[in-house]
Amino acid sequence: MNRLIHFAALTLLLNLLGCSAAKDNGCAEGENCEGTDSVQVFIESKIQGLSDINCDTDENTCSVVTVEYDQSSFNEDKTSADQTILVLDTSLDFIATVRYRSRIKAMFRLEEGQYTEYAPSYEIPEFVHSLLSDIDSFSDSSNDYKFIPAAELTSVYDALTPIYEYESYSEYVGHGQIPLSYLLEHNPYSELVLADPPLFYSHYQDWFCDPTPENISLLTQAISNAAMQFQIEIIEEQEIEYVNYSGGISLATINSQWQSICNSDLPEVDVQIQLLNTMHPFFDMLFNNSGVWVFQASDINMTEQNNPFDLDIENEFENRLLVADFTTGEQNSDIPQNGIMSYESSLPYIEKYQESYEHIDYFLNFGIESSRPFPYNDTPVMETGILGLTYDPITSIQPSWAAPVALSRAIHLKNTEFPDQILTNELIQQIWDLMTPSSTESCRFDFQSESMVLCKIQDPLKHRQHELFRLGYLD
Repeated sequence: MNRLIHFAALTLLLNLLGCSAAKDNGCAEGENCEGTDSVQVFIESKIQGLSDINCDTDENTCSVVTVEYDQSSFNEDKTSADQTILVLDTSLDFIATVRYRSRIKAMFRLEEGQYTEYAPSYEIPEFVHSLLSDIDSFSDSSNDYKFIPAAELTSVYDALTPIYEYESYSEYVGHGQIPLSYLLEHNPYSELVLADPPLFYSHYQDWFCDPTPENISLLTQAISNAAMQFQIEIIEEQEIEYVNYSGGISLATINSQWQSICNSDLPEVDVQIQLLNTMHPFFDMLFNNSGVWVFQASDINMTEQNNPFDLDIENEFENRLLVADFTTGEQNSDIPQNGIMSYESSLPYIEKYQESYEHIDYFLNFGIESSRPFPYNDTPVMETGILGLTYDPITSIQPSWAAPVALSRAIHLKNTEFPDQILTNELIQQIWDLMTPSSTESCRFDFQSESMVLCKIQDPLKHRQHELFRLGYLD
């Protein structure tokens, strides 16, 4: 709580002074600051240093070193205690270990059906380790930490690429890198906890592949025990406020898991449904945790049978916001800041959600075309590379990438409208209402030309509704 009060006080002071931490380069107003921008000087020094490297002659600089995640590297002075985000995904380790380690509070992996802390390690050239560590720990001449957006580091990436080619680390690129880097870049003071997605079936293969009533009961109990452990050791001990879950468990998951780990024919649908229902204790814990807000990526063309947890027909899940995508292509949208539009507004027809749009809570505009060369509008969803040195319009439209955008919008609203309040179920609902305001007269959802009570169509990038922009790091 002391960290939270300190951070809030610092933010208030900066606002009163009419400046932001991002814009403070140590120069008084009106002073000749030419050449004194510490960030720019730092970047230029890194570019010069990279240009001087010759791996044919400098064996020490180019030698391979082992970089291991160390929890002691987490720097709580760089983060705000009320912005702790849990990311449930795959392919998180490399970017967290080599690039953003000071903002990673803890890492967990699923082993033998239980979540355990662990410390991954990677071998990379010494000069790469030094570069990325210096960026992660950069501070100005007053020894104050400064976040450097990836958008300002593209020239460093250009200088690095000739001596550290993409093929050297491409094997580590994966699904979770995009949501994780989005959250890190667009929420500069967030701290993150990383964990494998909750896919338990392979850990209890004997029960899963022999789904007798007794084994299904044992599987349900095992997952229930894992949920209790997850609640205590991750949600509570790590003090989680937000969760990004760019995934889900459906009947299709049961099918693919069976094909992967079982050496027999797929059971009848009613048995598959029973296997799917073994996940209920975990999702009941995750989506109904008091003061914890989960942002989950929607599936496409969902049905009640295939996606019971996603659709939540019975409205069991209080704190889960289901997020989906749409795009206006390279055209700028006319969606206003609150999303309340006239009936004449032009919105796209989104076929992949036509059967389930009433159950999706939030749709956001990606602002790109879905085919090469991926033209984009003035404010598309952006993507950061696995080294945290690039910032480009995203080239893929899917709900997995939509969840972190919606989560970032929620943090922006929390810090804008309720900066001093602790996240509770009541506050979650207040922020949710602001994200999707009610308007029975003028809100239109143009899938099947039906009016909707809630304005779910939003364009947070158009209105720069992220902390990265509010704090002045980028325009």
